[in-house]
Amino acid sequence: MSLNAGFDSDPEGYDRIRRCWLNQRRTLFVIERLREYGIGPGAAVLELGSGTGWLLRELAQAFPEVRFCGLEPLDAYVAYASERTPAPNVRFVCSRAENAAACLDEKFQVILSNDVLHHVESVTHVCGSAAGVAEPGCYWLAMEPNPLNPYVRCSQFLKRGERNFDLREFARAAAASGWHVGSREYLFLVPPFFREAPEWLQELERRLEGFPLLGGGVCLESVYGYAFPGITSNTTWEA
Repeated sequence: MSLNAGFDSDPEGYDRIRRCWLNQRRTLFVIERLREYGIGPGAAVLELGSGTGWLLRELAQAFPEVRFCGLEPLDAYVAYASERTPAPNVRFVCSRAENAAACLDEKFQVILSNDVLHHVESVTHVCGSAAGVAEPGCYWLAMEPNPLNPYVRCSQFLKRGERNFDLREFARAAAASGWHVGSREYLFLVPPFFREAPEWLQELERRLEGFPLLGGGVCLESVYGYAFPGITSNTTWEA
């Protein structure tokens, strides 16, 4: 990966800024979606770009019978995540997302990526590598900053270590590697500087986040090897 966001040598600082309402919503969203997928005992879930392990720490508690693996290119982050995550059903591996197929010797039923694909050097290589560790029917849940939101687009363009995510580039690369991109959803209206969100703001977020120009994030849902089975979403994806 490349284009890191400025916390390479400070995993504790990076982990601290991830403690916000936005990531609480992301965690709840992923937990709900994993339940829809019906993952159970013995299932394996891979997170590409697991950072300091904040998401997998929560998922490991919610699904103690599921095996989780986090792939992260920064040694300091892997060490931090391993130290802060005592759950026996989680492991972290130091590697780039592009090398997933080369460094992992198991297949996964679900792959997660959260704010990762707009950092990588080659979306095409990541899609191919993800396909190499995916079982037929594997779901890939990819959450990225929404480039259709004017504020997000300007922010991503101006921030050091950031760039805008190209939805169509991802759709083409994924399809070329055997992924069927089935849907997209616009989510997460409340920005990350809110540590908590009062009830009125949560309600406002739920009402408005589905509009393409308002949602702060976009979630792309894909399945490997089969036609997409039609997970419910608020926007149909047409690449």
